[in-house]
Amino acid sequence: ADEDEVLVYPNPATDWVSIELRSTTDTQIKKVDLYTMRGQFLGSLRASRPAPKAMINFAALPEGLYFLKIETNNGVFTRKVARMP
Repeated sequence: ADEDEVLVYPNPATDWVSIELRSTTDTQIKKVDLYTMRGQFLGSLRASRPAPKAMINFAALPEGLYFLKIETNNGVFTRKVARMP
């Protein structure tokens, strides 16, 4: 899948992060897992119903780098997000 298919913004983030699928097909986000850069699992956001957009609140997280594992009906994407003060 194409890098441009999954937008994660703003990056770096301070509070909310938006995940947007830009695919022309009917790709939907099913679940987003959040990890530290060391691979520690922090939690999941499961869509109540799959959609091409999702938002995650980063406000409570310490600053640093995080991994998002974005599960869609067309595969899994990973993105790095920086949390700024």
